[in-house]
Amino acid sequence: MYLHDIKPGHAYRFFYTNYRGEYEQRHVIFRELSWGSTEYYPELQFLFTGFDVDKDEVRSFSLPQMDVATFSRFTDYELKLHLNPPPEEAPASELQVDEAQLKEEEV
Repeated sequence: MYLHDIKPGHAYRFFYTNYRGEYEQRHVIFRELSWGSTEYYPELQFLFTGFDVDKDEVRSFSLPQMDVATFSRFTDYELKLHLNPPPEEAPASELQVDEAQLKEEEV
């Protein structure tokens, strides 16, 4: 993926190393790419700014700290699943069957 392929409003995922050296996957709805600095990265550099879905706030990410090999588009469907994962199914041994309900349904 090239920089000109990145569009505002689209969601992306990538691994990122923060200023503390913590490496984790991020899910961000892109807003803008700018040249600047932050309190954590005071040297001038490219900043990838967007809404961090997991942190629930707008964040700026240092482009040199992004693992670009892991950068990919996050589809709207994947974003919805990420925000609202389906409930885990209970194992069959834990399912409770209401015998009266079954008999009513058969009639």
